[in-house]
Amino acid sequence: MQHDRITEYLAAHRKEILERLSALCAIPSVEGVPSEGKPFGEQVDRALEAARAMFAEEGFATERDPEGRFVLASYGEGEHTIGIFAHADVVPAGNGWAVTEPFAPVEHEGLLVARGAEDNKGGVIAALYLLKAVRELSLPLGARLLVFIGGNEESGMSDIHGFLKTHRPPDVSLVPDNDAPLSLGEKGRAIGCLVSPPLLSEVIDFTGGDAYNVVLDRVRVTLLYSEPLLASLIGLTEGREELSLSADPEAGRIYLDARGRSAHAAAPAGSVNAAAVAAELLASSEALSVDERGVLASAALFLSDPYGGTLGIAGRDGPFGGRTAVNGMVRVRGGRLLLSEDIRYGIPATFAELYPAIAENVEAEDWEAHLVSEGDGYDVGDADPLAEVLLASYRRLTGVTDAKPYRSGGGTYARHLPRAFSHGLTVPGIGPSPAAILGEGHGDPHRPDECIPVESYLAAMRILIEYAQVAADFVNNE
Repeated sequence: MQHDRITEYLAAHRKEILERLSALCAIPSVEGVPSEGKPFGEQVDRALEAARAMFAEEGFATERDPEGRFVLASYGEGEHTIGIFAHADVVPAGNGWAVTEPFAPVEHEGLLVARGAEDNKGGVIAALYLLKAVRELSLPLGARLLVFIGGNEESGMSDIHGFLKTHRPPDVSLVPDNDAPLSLGEKGRAIGCLVSPPLLSEVIDFTGGDAYNVVLDRVRVTLLYSEPLLASLIGLTEGREELSLSADPEAGRIYLDARGRSAHAAAPAGSVNAAAVAAELLASSEALSVDERGVLASAALFLSDPYGGTLGIAGRDGPFGGRTAVNGMVRVRGGRLLLSEDIRYGIPATFAELYPAIAENVEAEDWEAHLVSEGDGYDVGDADPLAEVLLASYRRLTGVTDAKPYRSGGGTYARHLPRAFSHGLTVPGIGPSPAAILGEGHGDPHRPDECIPVESYLAAMRILIEYAQVAADFVNNE
């Protein structure tokens, strides 16, 4: 990584950068119950206000959305505006944390570990130090910097929709909520649920998960107690560490707990869906009714392939790569089993083209598919010369001369903004590897022990500053 006065500035502020990031990560800003002026709940509002206060303490102009959906901060003047978009909400804490509690940030072997460290409170602090560096180092810019901090990125993005109804979007938007070096597009995304026929009787409850976009890693099944069923499940769970069984004969209940391995819905490689584990086991128990076993076998089938094969939509879409179909939540309602689905697909595919195959495969098992929302992807394309200018700056700073852009499976604010580029809060090859320190299944966004490698983070902050300078220079001379 190239060393200059900006890297020296960030290194000199390392301690306060981590203190501020830790302070934000200590707020459990998972979407909660809405109230007046707090549409995403008390904790998200706390995080938005804490972020606003950090910018205000540094003397930057700030603005709170009257409806409580987002915060804005700005610095500088110019004909053009460069936007930086980050979010202060996080996915649920989840289970399986080993280094620390999810909202008790710690620095561990060069990693800052906490829910939201990378996704995406690190983006909020990176934006703050972009503004500070520009001002305190008198960096030439000639454009206005506008920072957007949202409160609903993980669960609907009504925050960015609200912003765009009342504000003109920036000329160029940078979204530090992805991977290095630069994304030119994002997959489309559809969310909904699969609903079983009304046949559940011995299965009283089947519950797990709190978000669409995280592979379900813990589930509890509550069953009607009987000696034959208990004996069957004791035999089926014997020797399987991912399963645990308990019974309360007086209450008439048997409890089956299953553990899997979580992952972000956009990148499910290596994940294990806990609901699939439980459903497959229960479907093999002859102590359950034939109808019950049929429902569970269908559930296990639908959940067995996070790439959409059992829904009939597996495939690859050009530079966007393979499609994904991930389950993050399961519930029982009215004697029916409900399985959430988060489906991602690239251009040129559209959900209108994919849905008939999903419906056909689901209906073949006497299930139903219900859509909650869908939105096709976007692609900046390879023709925008600004993308190449940004990439050239990345190559120069990092020395990675063959760095190439990519298309992303994740969904960021970039998909709703004109001329927007999402990118990373870490730089590959700099700092320790989270996987080497924390082990498989830990360290990534949406997983246990989410973390950000500190030195890699500082390098990515340097690149964000460069991207803002390059983008401002480009639009001023376009």
